Amino acid sequence: MAAGPIKLLLIEPSPEESKAFHRFVMDEMPSALVSEVPGFEEVEAEVIGGSFDVVVVPLAMVSDHLPRFGGRPPWAHIIFLAEPGAEASLYPVVRDRLGTGLVKDGEGHYRQQVLNHLKAWEPAQTQFGEGRDTRMQLALEAGDAGYFEVATDGSRGYLSPRSANLAGFQPDDLPPFDQLWSWARERVHPKDLEGLLKACRAFVEGTEHDLDASFRFLHKSGEYRWLNVGARSFFRDGQGRPRGAAGMIQDIHQRKQTEEMVFHQANFDPLTDLPNRILFHDRLIQAMKTVARYGGQLAILFIDLDRFKWVNDFLGHSSGDRLLQLTAARLQDCVRKSDTVARLGGDEFIIILTELNDSGGAESVARKILKRLAEPFEIEGEAIRISGSIGISMYPDDGEDVDELLKHADTAMYEAKESGKNALRFYTSNMNRCLMERIRLEKEMNQALERDEFVLHYQPVIDPETNRIVSVEALLRWRHPTRGLLGPLQFLPLAESNGLISKIGVWVLKTACAQAKQWQDSGLPPIVLSINLSNRQCLEMKLKDHVQSVLSESGLSPNQLALEINTRFMMDGDPRYEVLRELSSMDVNLILDNFGSDPASLTWLTHLPIRSLKLDRTFLRRLPEQAQNALLAEAIITMAHKLDIEVVGEGVESLEQLGFLASCECDLVQGYLFSHPLPNHEFERFFRTQTGISATA
Repeated sequence: MAAGPIKLLLIEPSPEESKAFHRFVMDEMPSALVSEVPGFEEVEAEVIGGSFDVVVVPLAMVSDHLPRFGGRPPWAHIIFLAEPGAEASLYPVVRDRLGTGLVKDGEGHYRQQVLNHLKAWEPAQTQFGEGRDTRMQLALEAGDAGYFEVATDGSRGYLSPRSANLAGFQPDDLPPFDQLWSWARERVHPKDLEGLLKACRAFVEGTEHDLDASFRFLHKSGEYRWLNVGARSFFRDGQGRPRGAAGMIQDIHQRKQTEEMVFHQANFDPLTDLPNRILFHDRLIQAMKTVARYGGQLAILFIDLDRFKWVNDFLGHSSGDRLLQLTAARLQDCVRKSDTVARLGGDEFIIILTELNDSGGAESVARKILKRLAEPFEIEGEAIRISGSIGISMYPDDGEDVDELLKHADTAMYEAKESGKNALRFYTSNMNRCLMERIRLEKEMNQALERDEFVLHYQPVIDPETNRIVSVEALLRWRHPTRGLLGPLQFLPLAESNGLISKIGVWVLKTACAQAKQWQDSGLPPIVLSINLSNRQCLEMKLKDHVQSVLSESGLSPNQLALEINTRFMMDGDPRYEVLRELSSMDVNLILDNFGSDPASLTWLTHLPIRSLKLDRTFLRRLPEQAQNALLAEAIITMAHKLDIEVVGEGVESLEQLGFLASCECDLVQGYLFSHPLPNHEFERFFRTQTGISATA
């Protein structure tokens, strides 16, 4: 574009701001030709076509048109203005080098920044002239920038005082000109020196007509500051090589800091400061290229935290955030600096392990991670215990692209979680079949609720002294249309992991309570109805409200309802007992199920509002001949009685087992010796037979 007065276009919807900006520019640069328009569409063709030297435009107004700015002529410069707090929106501008990004503050300070850019970008003559007139012209145009002239052999030249000032020096502080280049090289940041030398060589050799290089330079204060050098040749020899050059030096430190901040916000997780999904994707692609070129393997470790939802729900989101930060630190401690730890979101982390010879290295790191995650986390004065589930996929064996590797690592992670958590699994092709089966089963479970395919069977609990039914446990079954009657272990673990267990749990509670009330209304004596709560239900903040609503709707008394809580839930950590206290305060009976499956469960008896416990069936499998089991069972029953807690022996299948429990004064018994779980009408018949109450009573 021909040299002349700078042509400036301001796109600004506010008339007041437009006038203030125009007045400011004309006061400082009276030679500028300033135009203003309120919208972008009416001048889009002129802007993209290069009719203006500089265009100032709000970024929000043109965010949908950004790719078009890449096609403008090189002389047309765009200054994009972002609103305060929206700095991250400038990332595409910086990434694609579409122009300059500035933050538009509310006090008008940004106008001076725009003016500085106008002065720096004001076009010089298409070809530099020789002599002092050209130098003085450029110095005036440069404004806050430094100006220099130099022979390409470095023997002589001119450096404006401002050029020295940008590095914190006075002109007299600098060495003679023929020594200046060597002095300056020593002050360039080591990481930037090679790039600067490469750009200078290309310019001196004539392969590049312009020099444009940014680098960090050691300021007199001792800190590195970002500078930019731009130059054009004075004249060229017969081979087209420049013999002399003139140019400008600018301080771009603030701009670089903004670019780095924008880049960091776009590529790093704000909570943990780990790479986010975007940066992870880029690093994985580069790592895959390295493997493809040099051989070897890499591993993807997909990590999901077990019980993170519990921490968020019971300890609060601030504790959850702190847990994620501490987890990020532990994961980084488990890997090398050459590996990448990223956070995908929520409680999901992912790791790239590079330079592996086989899967053994990945397994070693994964086991190290599981061990570290199982150690207590100190949060707000409390020791929090969690665990992790890790899925591993290997490149190139388990996938050819990023999405496939991630999908397979994710699939393996779910297999690890299904296996009982705190586990790792390598991806295998068989997992795809299992995944499809799981997806199909999940869809069928949703339909089962709608189609009334779930049913309840009822198993009595017996008083061994009177041989009378004192309570009944409701047990869930699925009458599958093609696979027949399914037991809970065939579908409940999946329902627990995908959250459907909450809906199923509500259905069980409503159906069982309504059935128990119906039995009472038909003349049968009242008995306690026992219902199993899933781990997820125990973590729901509104569980008390759900129970109250169902009891009110069914008419069943609270003291005729017992809720069974699995010992494993209690071992998962301290739920502050709020859920259990709320239920106990309603006069609902609480039963600790599978008691004794972990010796540590003994300590919970003194802390929880438990009225009954069910002795784990493993104690009865080899009774009475298994002496150790017999001693443990007897000790548990004795201790429970001293704490005024009722004991139920479950899994009773033989008279020998019943006799042993009776000798230990076990309060109640349950098992196949008395009855299998029965459909509701069969249990009602069984109950009536035992009580001698006919259906017509």
